[in-house]
Amino acid sequence: MLVNGRPEMVARAIRSFRAQTYERKRLLLWDSTPELICCDQTEHDGVYHIPAADAGSIGALRNAANGFWTKFPIIAHWDSDDWSDPKRLALQVKVIKDTKKAVCGFSTMLFVDEEKQKAWRYRAPDRVIGSSLMYTREFWQHN
Repeated sequence: MLVNGRPEMVARAIRSFRAQTYERKRLLLWDSTPELICCDQTEHDGVYHIPAADAGSIGALRNAANGFWTKFPIIAHWDSDDWSDPKRLALQVKVIKDTKKAVCGFSTMLFVDEEKQKAWRYRAPDRVIGSSLMYTREFWQHN
């Protein structure tokens, strides 16, 4: 999860991650916040905080984070301002393993604004929503 400010969202994203039913999960908090907002919640329950230099673009930051831990065969995007259903990771890992596909994601997601107490379903029927991507490390390395 790329982190740059917004500690209240980071805390919510960590809670959402911890609620995931997939047991072999790890969350890397790739934190380019100058004052290092995170956290008293690190390095337990599979959550690891890594202070990182701002590499510029989101793509460059994701590539730096993805290259940090080479021992994990599957990578999932986890955004600090998203909530994920507790079965999200387990479902996506199953899809990758069962279909032997290298990438999966969702084209419809529920978004929640807790402050305004609003929720809406976002649909992108002709593409995958970037914050829902999961892919194999091998696919990432070749692309």
